[in-house]
Amino acid sequence: MLLELGSGATIDEPKPGQLLAALAALPEGTDGSYAILTAEDHYFVQASGSYSGGFTLEYQDGSLDKHFQCENTRLDFETVVKAFQSYARRDPHWKSNLDWKRIELPRQ
Repeated sequence: MLLELGSGATIDEPKPGQLLAALAALPEGTDGSYAILTAEDHYFVQASGSYSGGFTLEYQDGSLDKHFQCENTRLDFETVVKAFQSYARRDPHWKSNLDWKRIELPRQ
């Protein structure tokens, strides 16, 4: 697992507390307000937003055709932390606890 932050910082194999701290520190209202937790190429969960403003959560399962966004686009901090920590443990329950919709991404 690799955690990448909008600030450019990365953490290899982040611990639960590191995930919590990184998400809590995301700045509000900037382009750098995101975190991506990657399991392997094209498999990741990402959050954008901030502690006070709420978060949008997305994930991808291998290809652009399998890119999803949580239907609730103002998730609370605790929900996003739990999702990231569950994903880091490779526990699939994070996905079933939320409602998702597939989104189209531009192909490069």
